[in-house]
Amino acid sequence: AFPEGTVLPVPEDATPGDFTVVATDPEGNEATDTLEVTPADAAEATLEASSPVRVGDQSTVESEGWTPNTEVSVQLADAEGNPVGDPITVTTDENGAFPEGTVLPVPEDATPREGYTVTAVDPEGNEAADTIEVIAADAELFSLDASSPVPAGGESTLDSAGWAPGIEVSVQLTDPEGNPVGDPIAVTTDENGAFPEGTVLPVPE
Repeated sequence: AFPEGTVLPVPEDATPGDFTVVATDPEGNEATDTLEVTPADAAEATLEASSPVRVGDQSTVESEGWTPNTEVSVQLADAEGNPVGDPITVTTDENGAFPEGTVLPVPEDATPREGYTVTAVDPEGNEAADTIEVIAADAELFSLDASSPVPAGGESTLDSAGWAPGIEVSVQLTDPEGNPVGDPIAVTTDENGAFPEGTVLPVPE
């Protein structure tokens, strides 16, 4: 067998594209494989993992920049670099991206804290990573801040995050007894699961 670590240099002036590697011995026996040559300045793989994540829940993972149709291993690790839970294997699509809906489970026995790392590695050793925060199972995941005070007939500016991206969230003003005041408004969250900047809630006159 070839010694471990055997490498074949790719010239700097090689044109990016698909190439064939051919090995031949003195008896004329032959073995081949194909490889893809990318530009020297090709973009590296990127990865984004949703955060925070409750223990026992899942982090949505978006990643691109890999070789198409390649198996990529994704592992959660704590702040010290120790693996947490089992890795998952993701097969990239024809564009070198993770399929939509790819998620990484967070074990129920994970310790709530910041500094967890989600790392993806392909067979060639290319790597992409992101950090996430793991919170307790009963921790408040959603946040909502409403500007105050607001005069009757005015508007309260709303900041909210932690929702699923692109969903409709209903917002209702209530009095101290819990009775609705005015009509609810519907807010569609942005790609990060937050309320769009400038979202306001009218206060009836």
